[in-house]
Amino acid sequence: MISKSRKTSRQQHAATSAVCKQTFDSISQHLKSIFNGFSDPLVICDMQSKILFANKAYLKLTDKKQSDVCGKQAALFYPKCVKFEPDRKWTKKQLEKICVDKKIAISENGKSLFVVHMLKDITLLQRSEQKVEKRLRFEKFLSEMVQNYARLQLRDVNRFIQKSLRDIGKFVGVDRTCVALFSEDKNIIKTRYEWVHKKKGIAPLIQHLQHVPIKQSPWFIKQVLAKKIVLVPDIERLPKAANAEKQAWKKMGYKALLAMPLVRRDQSIGFVCFDMFTGLKDWDKEDIGLLHVISELISHTLANQEQQEMIQKRVHFEHFIASISKHFAVVDPLKAPKLFKKVLREIGKFVDVDRTCIALFSKDRSSIQTIHEWVNQQKGIAPLIENLQHVPTRQSQWFVKQILEKEVALVPDIEQLPKAAASEQRAWRKMGYKSLLAVPLVRRGQPIGFVCFDMFTQRKDWAEEDIELLHVFAELISDLLERKDMLQILLHKEKETMYLSRHDILTGLPNRLAFQELFARELSKAKRHKEQFALLLFDIDHFKNVNDVYGHVIGDDLLKAVAQRVRKNIRTEDFLARLGGDEFIIILSDIDQADQAGIAATKIMQLFQKPFDEQGNEIVTSVSIGIATFPTSGATADELYKNADVAMYKAKDLGRNNYEYFSKKFGKQFQRRLVIENSMRSKQLRNELFVVYQPIVEMATKRIIGAEALLRWRHPEEGLIPPAEFIPIAESIGSIIEIGKWVLQSVYKQIEEWRYVTCDTDFYITVNLSPSQLLDDQTIQQIIQTRSQSKVQMLINLELTESAIIGSLEDIGSKLKFLVNHEFKILVDDFGTGASSLNRLAELPVDVLKIDRSFISGLPENEKHRKIVTSILALAEHLHLDVIAEGVEEKDEYQYLMKQGCKKAQGFYFYKPLLPSKFIQLLRKQSLCDASKQ
Repeated sequence: MISKSRKTSRQQHAATSAVCKQTFDSISQHLKSIFNGFSDPLVICDMQSKILFANKAYLKLTDKKQSDVCGKQAALFYPKCVKFEPDRKWTKKQLEKICVDKKIAISENGKSLFVVHMLKDITLLQRSEQKVEKRLRFEKFLSEMVQNYARLQLRDVNRFIQKSLRDIGKFVGVDRTCVALFSEDKNIIKTRYEWVHKKKGIAPLIQHLQHVPIKQSPWFIKQVLAKKIVLVPDIERLPKAANAEKQAWKKMGYKALLAMPLVRRDQSIGFVCFDMFTGLKDWDKEDIGLLHVISELISHTLANQEQQEMIQKRVHFEHFIASISKHFAVVDPLKAPKLFKKVLREIGKFVDVDRTCIALFSKDRSSIQTIHEWVNQQKGIAPLIENLQHVPTRQSQWFVKQILEKEVALVPDIEQLPKAAASEQRAWRKMGYKSLLAVPLVRRGQPIGFVCFDMFTQRKDWAEEDIELLHVFAELISDLLERKDMLQILLHKEKETMYLSRHDILTGLPNRLAFQELFARELSKAKRHKEQFALLLFDIDHFKNVNDVYGHVIGDDLLKAVAQRVRKNIRTEDFLARLGGDEFIIILSDIDQADQAGIAATKIMQLFQKPFDEQGNEIVTSVSIGIATFPTSGATADELYKNADVAMYKAKDLGRNNYEYFSKKFGKQFQRRLVIENSMRSKQLRNELFVVYQPIVEMATKRIIGAEALLRWRHPEEGLIPPAEFIPIAESIGSIIEIGKWVLQSVYKQIEEWRYVTCDTDFYITVNLSPSQLLDDQTIQQIIQTRSQSKVQMLINLELTESAIIGSLEDIGSKLKFLVNHEFKILVDDFGTGASSLNRLAELPVDVLKIDRSFISGLPENEKHRKIVTSILALAEHLHLDVIAEGVEEKDEYQYLMKQGCKKAQGFYFYKPLLPSKFIQLLRKQSLCDASKQ
């Protein structure tokens, strides 16, 4: 039963609430309009703390509707405004964001009717206070770290860095911090220091992150090497370029990370990494700035440590070198083995390797013999010297090549060897090698062997200073070995000199001197006995390209392989010699008929059908062979050699991979070629060259929109020499580069005056570019430089034959993209006559296709030409390329091309190539016509 007093109280409250609500309703519209204009959250409650109204700012803050709050207890929505009730379930958001700022009671006749609660969102204030507090704590931490750094001794560096990683890791709330450094060659990453949050159950990773290949993280390493901060708040949101990193990091459990580059001498040497495995992490700018200071401090610490260690190591090593140098200076060569063993042991312990040895080449460099060895038996390393006697050099071609070139063979990691060292990798892996360093032993400028420092227990990174110091040791050994072998050298010196004077050092074949001597004897014998013999002179087609693409070392290897392959496949009575460069000659003795020389030449060409494998590079090549027979092709040695040379050049002119017999007709052509070659090397050449311009027109209006610059040569004796004749010769003798530069400069100079004649901003001149020019970096730079120095705004386009873009897609593509980036347009000339694939055409930055004149001729009657032309036009439209028809000479050809939608053309139907004075008259006339139309 309810007491009378409680019943009365309820009635009074109800009456008060009714009065309150009635009063609020009477003025609600006025209050709402006022309170909704407030920027701060605000609610109105009756005296029993029930909400009567909430303004817009409050509803936005709490994400509620008016109907959600009205009539409800205020304590449900903001606990601090009323008496806190323990059984209420407050959300974290409510407790953090809302607090009561002011309470204003509204009364009538001295009696309170309802209360206005003014609220405040204190989140930003709390965050600001937290940042200030965090900043103060970090500055205190940083101050302590700097003070510790200032007092740092070399012996305490490791402990200092380890403690710093732990403190900063805990401070910024990450799961792991580490310092990783790059190897000297920037191929390997090694984690040097690490701290992990063990209370979170994070396991150490340092053992798994030793000698990590850089190529496994290309995107990440690119950022670090560029000295950029790598910020990854969420591994799942990495860009596509970081797919390799994403897969690896997810596998290791990473959720987020931040990496700061470590920089020394303006070069990135590694990074400090802050990792998350338990959750994601957002890094603000202040955190990044503060962590950047930490990375700089660690960079300085590592640099100082390395410098002090190197100074100590240098002093120690110089003392060591000084002590052993005294012994080397006075040692009896007969007692050298004992000294070698002692020094190998000391140097091995000093540089901390598992094995050191001295090995020498045989005189013909066909084998290697290890003569002295020291192994670290305390590490369980077994001697290898007995297994390394007379090892064939062909089994270690990559390694031997480094030594013969007097280069240090540096292998920090056997597993990271290049493809060319596949045979070495298999052999060394089988023997248990992890890494090695070999320093050549050199006597009188020639390598005689090497000193090797090997690792079997672990990989090793070699510093440049180590290599420099080990060179000193190798020089001491070289000096002693030279004195020990002096007597033997003197005994064999005369024999060796005689051999070298008559043999080619590279291939071991007889040289030009030996050939001339034998050739004279063979000629004398043939005349005496009335016999026939033949000279087969040949060289390797496009051998220059092999040197340019693969390097001279591979080129030398190819020459040796060619010599060996040909020598094995000719008769024992025939004579093979290398005359120099890639030129070889064979004397076919005592032949019955001249046809036998052709049969022999065919067999030689067939030898080149099988590719050559040089250090992992598959090289496909061919030869051009010239044949001169005695007595048909000449009666003297000079005549026979010269005529074989003439025949070889004819074989090249006919497409290479061919052989040709000498004939008198070839002799006349060869004489003209010699005249052209000699004239091209003359200083007067530029005075004889000139440029003409063939207009390019808009088909619909026949209006001149551009021109092609064409090179011409008027020889003082031979007259006008066709470009089809002298351009290939310029290519073959290397003159095309200089001629191309002259043409480009002449065109820019010429069009200086044309800029005042034509106002057409789209007017352009096309300049032809040869394959040699395109692949020559200096020519590309000169093209860019000439444009930048010119005052002419007229557009210069570059024209390439279709055959010029058949080379390496990577090389050609990079050159063309570079030119396009400098606002040059690229035209493909003679399109349809080459062998470029559609895929290649789509990948290269080509702007215009020029249909070759051979397909224009005979239109529209020639069905085959019609199909080719319509196909090219359709292809160009599909690839969004412009088209110019070349060689339009007849009205029927012009009309057909118009119907097919070809918009631009050039040819005799419109204009012939014109001298600059004639061409400028056309431009003036066209400009006047344009002006009159306006």
